[in-house]
Amino acid sequence: MAEPVSERVHAPRQCKKPLPSRDYLLRRLTYDPDSGKLRWMAVSQDDMPKAFRAWNKRYAGTAALSWKNQDGYLCGNIDSVLYQAHRIIWKMQFGVEAEEIDHINGVRDDNRLENLREVTRSINMHNIYVRGDNKSGTTGVCWAEDRKAWRAYIDVDGKRRFIGRFDSIAAAVAARKAAEERLGYIRRA
Repeated sequence: MAEPVSERVHAPRQCKKPLPSRDYLLRRLTYDPDSGKLRWMAVSQDDMPKAFRAWNKRYAGTAALSWKNQDGYLCGNIDSVLYQAHRIIWKMQFGVEAEEIDHINGVRDDNRLENLREVTRSINMHNIYVRGDNKSGTTGVCWAEDRKAWRAYIDVDGKRRFIGRFDSIAAAVAARKAAEERLGYIRRA
């Protein structure tokens, strides 16, 4: 029986384009931290000298950055540049661009402020999804045919760390979960 080639920790690509200024975002968008929704604001003639009336009639008050991309994140265009909504929200609320933003509950289109947190890339890589082809049902636990034992491992800062070999799957899973807790991993459905 062949071992899985590798366990892939799901790490969505986070676009690193520079964001518009906080002042600009606050002039163009409103954000409801309880619902996580963004809406377009009416623009002034100073912002759009020729098109402000048409723009306001069509867009003012409507949902903004509400298109779901292939990875499940809400995104949309601001001045013809595509941005992820959670990055825009973070900048609007805190005035800075976060290195990485984690959706705490794992729901990528849940942009309520209480569900967003700034994290490092390393911490964000701890968010674990069990792959569909996983035979053990637990990320980081696999059958080692050559040793006739269950093997547990975990990735730390981009390096695979061996936890141990176990006679039972239950023992391997328990060891993996203990390592996850120690390292601050978040179990995702």
